[in-house]
Amino acid sequence: MTRKWFILVAVVVVASLAACAPAAAPTTAPTSAPAQPTATTAAAAPTAGAMTKITVAYSTLNPDPLPIWVAQDAGFFAKNGLDVNLVFINGGTQTAQAAVAGDVQFAVTAPSAAVNADAGGADLVLVTGLVNVINYDLVAVPGIKTAADMKGKKVAWSGPSGSSATALRIALKTVFNLNVDAGDVTPITIGTEPEREQAMVAKQIDATVINPDLAETKGVSDGLVVLAQMWKRNDIPYQHTGIVASKKYLANNQDAATRFFKAVIQAIGYVRDPANKAAVLATLGKYLKSTDQAYLTSGYTRMSQTLLQCAPYGTLDGMKTVIGESKTAVAKGITADQMTDNSFIKALDDSGFVKANCK
Repeated sequence: MTRKWFILVAVVVVASLAACAPAAAPTTAPTSAPAQPTATTAAAAPTAGAMTKITVAYSTLNPDPLPIWVAQDAGFFAKNGLDVNLVFINGGTQTAQAAVAGDVQFAVTAPSAAVNADAGGADLVLVTGLVNVINYDLVAVPGIKTAADMKGKKVAWSGPSGSSATALRIALKTVFNLNVDAGDVTPITIGTEPEREQAMVAKQIDATVINPDLAETKGVSDGLVVLAQMWKRNDIPYQHTGIVASKKYLANNQDAATRFFKAVIQAIGYVRDPANKAAVLATLGKYLKSTDQAYLTSGYTRMSQTLLQCAPYGTLDGMKTVIGESKTAVAKGITADQMTDNSFIKALDDSGFVKANCK
């Protein structure tokens, strides 16, 4: 009996040692190291290290948020160790509120919404300028040509404090010398740009501001009239779309924020590289839920060739214009310097990262 127990114990010990031994190395080594992603190729996900989870919101259904869509789909967020949850929140005001509440860490939205939030005591700041012009066309139903034609008409914005409201005020003031807030027109809230375009087609409203890619393709084909291409007005400094975040989040998460901005810059480089046109068009179609090639191509062309800059600095003059359109912000003494933080982009620019990843 003793000999049998001895044999049994010996077998168990040997088996245990075998289980604890390290696994054998593969018999064939990789033939080459993995290729490093460049600005012209999609990025591979990291092979080691914990991913940082963040939520990023965008507030418009037009091509403006393209860099974050590409950063997600081409793998630049993952390459920089970020597990990003992209969410659409309709309207800048609601998006800014989500950023204030901490529900999202970064928001692609109109800085005008952040300005109004800060006027109410929030700590949002512009950290990236994606579109630094008034990226709208003023569009109307046929028959409106003069200020007299426009006066008293129904006009639409996405809400009274977002970019469409600010742009509509500026457009009507500069084109027709009409004042929305003085009652020269009747403003109506209608959500997204496609919804506002369709409301004009249905004659529910008389005019609005919508993205030029929509206005100058589908809008024109639907019989609408482009009264002014505000996006070509270089005489009006304007911060149209940017990325905002809370100062508190940035201060407490500088490493994650830096990795986020790296991914955005790499995505901009990817968009600007003509070799990636087909992939970028596919991403636009996916997020805009559109197969209209004229619309998608217009968005791709303007974003890649005109609007997106490799070093996406926020513009102080553009922020001054936005702040100046908010009576509350002006009364509170809010300044462009207080609301613009270019430090992350500048650090990446000074280090050579921008030049290495975007042409």
